[in-house]
Amino acid sequence: MEEIKTYTPRDLAKKLKINYRTILREIQRGNLPATKIGRIYLISEDAINLYLSKTVKARFWKVSASIVNHNGKILLVKRRAREGRLQWQFPAGTIYYAEKSSYRAEVECLMETQVHSKAVKLIGKRIHPDTNVIIYYWLCDYLSGEAVNNDPDENSEVRWATPKDVLRLFTSDVYTPVRKYLESASGLSDAEGKRGVKE
Repeated sequence: MEEIKTYTPRDLAKKLKINYRTILREIQRGNLPATKIGRIYLISEDAINLYLSKTVKARFWKVSASIVNHNGKILLVKRRAREGRLQWQFPAGTIYYAEKSSYRAEVECLMETQVHSKAVKLIGKRIHPDTNVIIYYWLCDYLSGEAVNNDPDENSEVRWATPKDVLRLFTSDVYTPVRKYLESASGLSDAEGKRGVKE
């Protein structure tokens, strides 16, 4: 009898190079079939292949990020574990199915930080060099809420930072249109902004 290969959510997240909580959400929403044994979910390889064939039509996952500017400061979250060079980042999460990237930017910002925002302008999109996902960068208006770490499993810290400090804190590559926005918001010259990439 052929053995059926299974994965735990953490194993699958590592295999697919995506956030662990993304796997849990898909299981809880019924999108990714899994068997629960005690407190552990097991996902079969057949279930994974079927899920990927339906949801990932391209080579890459799609993620939406929210750049919220409130009183001259930008909302940031700090990952508990680095992914490549990536640690400090904008609130961001996986775009589901036919969902609009603007909607996902607003939802992830609220889920991670309890800040309500409104996506108003798409700054651009690219394949992120550290995570290999397609990421959409949305400029968002602040609506309400105190910034708190609402996702302590994934993030270790949430803070408001000046645009200049964002460039200092980011240890990963900063997308050029985002850099230009931050430099414009902070009054930095191009040279000053580029010096601020490393922590």
